[in-house]
Amino acid sequence: MEGKPILEVNKLAFSYTNHQETFSDISLRLDKGDIFTILGANGAGKSTLLNCLSNLLTPLRGNILLKGRDITHIPINEIAKVLGYVPQVHIPTFAYSIRDYVVMGRAPHMGLLSVPREAEYEKVDTVLEQMGIEHLADKLYTQISGGERQQVQIARVLVQESEIILFDEPTNHLDYGNQLKILQIIADLAKKGLTILMTTHMPDHAILLGGKVGILDREGHMLVGAAETIISEESLKNIYNTQLHLIYIEQLKRMTCVAGNIK
Repeated sequence: MEGKPILEVNKLAFSYTNHQETFSDISLRLDKGDIFTILGANGAGKSTLLNCLSNLLTPLRGNILLKGRDITHIPINEIAKVLGYVPQVHIPTFAYSIRDYVVMGRAPHMGLLSVPREAEYEKVDTVLEQMGIEHLADKLYTQISGGERQQVQIARVLVQESEIILFDEPTNHLDYGNQLKILQIIADLAKKGLTILMTTHMPDHAILLGGKVGILDREGHMLVGAAETIISEESLKNIYNTQLHLIYIEQLKRMTCVAGNIK
């Protein structure tokens, strides 16, 4: 008998104005270890959808089930133990050290007034080292670059040890080498059994990661399927309103997405 999905979304719709829906009839099902990538143009509603899935916004209709339970009936602290969220943009307010900022990801596992113990900081040090950013540990969060901040945000959610991680454009602000590093981290997390849902503007990132893809169009509808079947030159043209090409590279044994020449 098939078990319950870890995350299930049924006919979700959202509107900021109650007049025009940002998206509607969004349905998806994610099991343990799945990677689900959402592709869509600017303004299509990708970030809004993630904010609904993380319970930061209230949908107009439809429901979200987290391990079979309606997310609106689960205490916030319990949600945080299952679901972590890396937003696209985070504006620093307080000058915490990176080590102190990342350890806040342990909050769902600690008491309300608890102070992080050495064991909590050991988890932080391990994650910072795994991500190759241990050199940032003593720097202030307000004094690092946007790209470094993005990596620190990911470290914080890894320390949270959630079963599902939502990434809103996790490679945003990163140079090409660090983009590939983050994609490798995401792939490794899925291999360890974590469920990943991410948004991106880069079709090649979805191709690299494989798994499931949702194409969110400009009318707020999402087509869901396997990456190798749903990503096509036609679907990409509909998203980005430009001609892109899918080319198979024999050396890499995979498809890649490329643009034509700039005239």
